[in-house]
Amino acid sequence: MVRTRRLPAWIAVALAAASLGAVQAQVEPGGMPAGKGPGSGAAASETRLPVLLQVSGPKNLDLWRYGETLSAAIMRSHRVLSVHRAYNADPTRLDNLARYEGAPVVIALKLSEDGDRVSVRWDISAVEGIAKGGATPIEGSFIKPAPSEDELSSSFWVETTDALDAFLAGLRVARIRITGLPGSVVEGFGEPFLMPDSGSLLFPVIVPERITWAASAPGRYPERGLFYAAKDGETLVIPRRQWSIDFGAYGLAFPELRVAFEPGAHFFARATLSQFALGWSLQSPNNGVEQPLTLSFPFVQVGVGIGSYFAPPSRELRTYIATDLFARLFDPEGRGLYLDPVAPIGLQPAFGLEWGRGPAVRLYAEMSGVFYPWAWPGLMLASLGGEKPSSLVFGGGGWLAGQPGWFLEIPIFRMGLRLRL
Repeated sequence: MVRTRRLPAWIAVALAAASLGAVQAQVEPGGMPAGKGPGSGAAASETRLPVLLQVSGPKNLDLWRYGETLSAAIMRSHRVLSVHRAYNADPTRLDNLARYEGAPVVIALKLSEDGDRVSVRWDISAVEGIAKGGATPIEGSFIKPAPSEDELSSSFWVETTDALDAFLAGLRVARIRITGLPGSVVEGFGEPFLMPDSGSLLFPVIVPERITWAASAPGRYPERGLFYAAKDGETLVIPRRQWSIDFGAYGLAFPELRVAFEPGAHFFARATLSQFALGWSLQSPNNGVEQPLTLSFPFVQVGVGIGSYFAPPSRELRTYIATDLFARLFDPEGRGLYLDPVAPIGLQPAFGLEWGRGPAVRLYAEMSGVFYPWAWPGLMLASLGGEKPSSLVFGGGGWLAGQPGWFLEIPIFRMGLRLRL
């Protein structure tokens, strides 16, 4: 039978179902095509739930016929969205199968035959581990003559469907809204599903419940988390993480701030503010003379750059390259910021490493060189305190003749903490 609609209703632990027995599903006619988000259409605005029907009995009975007719009778209830069927599955694994199918309610039906009579016993319960909202498991049984086709389609299942309807009426059902990147694959609510183009959908769930979810999309960081659903109208927001904020240290000495935007899997653009008014000294004692613990220079750097990652976002370790163009601003004696005439602009290509177990918090380190195409190398050394810096410096051009030239400093190291939002 073709499955035309699925609306998983709560936490699903996706487990292999191969050993759980043959599974068939009857779903509500006119459902949405496969691959669509389950929050669209009229069903999303109703608190109807999928159920799992387990049919067991001797092989000489036509279990398929009994299961199919009971499924049709169950689907007449306004509280049921879909029916998923399993035949002679392992009773100890029904909860796992129900989670895989996205069905929070299980009907365990057991059939037996005694001459020309049929004995039917049912147990109705919510899946173990889901808050039942005050609903007590229901069980019942009856013995009737072997039914005809007309009886199976009309009155044979009345006691069973009435019991199911009473059980569903005792459940506390709420609708939660899930928002995320369109096209994301979301897991944890039964079968994985795609977020619709609207980026938002509604889900009916039995409350209260803790839902462990995961989401992934091409070119985005994989997400996972725990959501506690307690009442109607709550919202689960799946982060998109297209922005990041870096808290780092320029030259391992001066705190700096950086903001980056990542529209896709690899490319990013960023803006950086590096300040040199306060830093810490990395110099060792010189000829027995202790060096100051702090450093201070009256200028800042403001830059913009672009770059690209080599590895996809799913990797714990990612490498990247970037190039930044920046302007040096200095504050002579506290009179305001001016473009530094010694080295007004600079170009800084960099190679970086980024590492983290998850997408939210990651460590990064960069190695770069700084090239000033229009600079006074001698004055650049003076601006660094008049002492030889720890990095290598090179200068050239006409500066010896009293003309500006160029200045290169390598390597410059950066490291810090990267927070993705």
